[in-house]
Amino acid sequence: MTRPGCAMVVFFGAASISALMARDLRAQTQAGDSPDARRIHAAVEKLTQDDRPGTRAALYTALSSGVLLVPTSVRPAAKGRITVFEFGPIRPPPFELVRLGGDRKGLAAFTEVAFLEQFRPEGAQIVYMQGRQLFLMALDMQADLIAVNPGSPVSGVLERFELQRIAEGTVPIGQNRTELTRDVPMRVRPLQASSPGKLRRLLVTAFRKMPEIRTAYLFEVSMNGAPYRLAVGVELEKESGSLNAKMSELMEGLGREGIDIRVFPFDAHFEELAAEVEAEFEPFYSRAP
Repeated sequence: MTRPGCAMVVFFGAASISALMARDLRAQTQAGDSPDARRIHAAVEKLTQDDRPGTRAALYTALSSGVLLVPTSVRPAAKGRITVFEFGPIRPPPFELVRLGGDRKGLAAFTEVAFLEQFRPEGAQIVYMQGRQLFLMALDMQADLIAVNPGSPVSGVLERFELQRIAEGTVPIGQNRTELTRDVPMRVRPLQASSPGKLRRLLVTAFRKMPEIRTAYLFEVSMNGAPYRLAVGVELEKESGSLNAKMSELMEGLGREGIDIRVFPFDAHFEELAAEVEAEFEPFYSRAP
């Protein structure tokens, strides 16, 4: 899997389920006949056979749009039983992070009741959640990962950086490159980091070796309601087929430094973002004439 911090954005081109839907989903997942489960399982199988950007994107899309069973921290209503936790505006479902592999904490989510029963034979109270809403919640809870169907033949782990990608509405299209699956709202704000000096120095050193970049801006961006993260926007002097390779190398280097950042080229795809950033922030880098 791609390491966190190695993602570069390049463009070519209700948190809860209703009671009626929950009853339908309960019957389908109990019988192992959920359409969402079938789509997710098929995507997992294809990814296992051929791990490439296209198959990984298909899995991300299936997980994001699908509905998953998520155990709450409430004791089961009866030993060995899987029941739906009844919640409302004044009774939100309680969740807690659990240890899932070493010292890392996260949430478990399931596509079928049978897989959950294998994992929790003592029973559980669950809620049905759309994948993207679950991933946003996990990010807010500072989860390290989400384990999907742990202990089952159709299992996998979504690392935190993957949760961020899915929540943002992006999918992989190549090494260190992602693409939006649709138009998504973006919000920007100034850097919240207390000491961005090291990052600025690393970027300036790299950009001086890239004649394609005219100016660059540092800021934080929230995409599709996902948590804010570091971003750099670059105005291009000219198009270059080698720029993607240079940026991928830069992102890998930043990833090794523990820096997770998005790169936005200010081209026709990002006119609105570019206008907002240029109006609110000063560039930290400008190529000498």
